[in-house]
Amino acid sequence: HHHIHHHQGTHELAIFLNQRFILFGFDRQQNQRLSEEIKIKKGRIVEMEEILQEEDNEISTFSSLVWCVLPHGICEFPSNFPCEVQFVSEQWLLACIQECKIVDAEESLLFRPLNSPIPFPEAANLIIHASQFSKKEMDTIESYVVAVGAKFSPQLTKSVTHILCKDSNEYLSFTKNTQIYLVSFGWIEQSLLEGNILSESNFSIISSNNVPQVIEKDVFQIPIVYSQTTTTTTT
Repeated sequence: HHHIHHHQGTHELAIFLNQRFILFGFDRQQNQRLSEEIKIKKGRIVEMEEILQEEDNEISTFSSLVWCVLPHGICEFPSNFPCEVQFVSEQWLLACIQECKIVDAEESLLFRPLNSPIPFPEAANLIIHASQFSKKEMDTIESYVVAVGAKFSPQLTKSVTHILCKDSNEYLSFTKNTQIYLVSFGWIEQSLLEGNILSESNFSIISSNNVPQVIEKDVFQIPIVYSQTTTTTTT
């Protein structure tokens, strides 16, 4: 279901030249599809046994590093490698192919194998809007929202269930008398890492610095609920 357009140009085609890959935990069809993508880009598929018995004689041509591509939610995989191994996901592989370069696996949580399979069934009814983030952050948020199985809404409507933002003030009148949660980026990030949709209360955003602001007399009609727990959120 991923259509990847292969650009012409030999330097682009060979992004995986001298790189070795192990595919682990995929079904036969996925395995075949990913193998073909890797080979088109001049990468080399190796078997687990081959790596485990390896002597140093091969290393001259090939990088000593091995990329081990795993699906999300695989708990058991070999760890006794005699060489450096980078565990990466199918999303990482597809990102490399789309960007025609080896992408830094730290750029997205989705580029490393997560502990839990995605999507999460309980996210199916969530509709998430985000704002106040940079373009790059927005792309990341959208990819995380889609990964957990929720719907990303570019428009702010009354049907959204969550608004991801940095400063809640601009939304307080909008969310008044609704069930809409105002949460930080950390909420979707931690949910993805922990394998289920976490309680919003720990990620509730009240103001940009999570400190109750001095309320002017004329704003008293806005009911502001401050959460008892001020949490440090990771962005």
